[in-house]
Amino acid sequence: MVGSENQADYGTFSDKELLITLKNGSEKAFTEIIKRYSGLVLSISGSYYADALTPDDWFQEGMIGLLNAVKSYNDKTDTSFSTYAGVCIRNRINSVWRNSNSNKNLPLNNCVELTENTLPCVNSPEEDYIINEQYLYAVSSFMEQLSPTERDV
Repeated sequence: MVGSENQADYGTFSDKELLITLKNGSEKAFTEIIKRYSGLVLSISGSYYADALTPDDWFQEGMIGLLNAVKSYNDKTDTSFSTYAGVCIRNRINSVWRNSNSNKNLPLNNCVELTENTLPCVNSPEEDYIINEQYLYAVSSFMEQLSPTERDV
């Protein structure tokens, strides 16, 4: 059934064996669960949409649902882990969807992301260079008119 951490081929383990190994502290078993169920998470999360959330956000929420399933699954029940994981993933994503569509989050849902493409460009680089040169010229001209004592102050 469950061998040592270094010799185990987790791809051949059943879900139940992986979960037992995982509860004993195996990170490789957790990686195998993630690998095995990321397709399910992607399938479920791909059907959701909200203005303020990207497909990556939905996928991450689904992965949190999978993590919750791993933590709370009771292997003594007749329910398979895949069925339980699907329910946990859907519940997590539905919860996020309800929260994102509530009136409380209306300002967030209607916000515009600030990126370089959405910020107005006031000056071109050439105009900025000319303005900087004019400023330096004005400062140097002003400094020339000051007496040595005035410059020290």
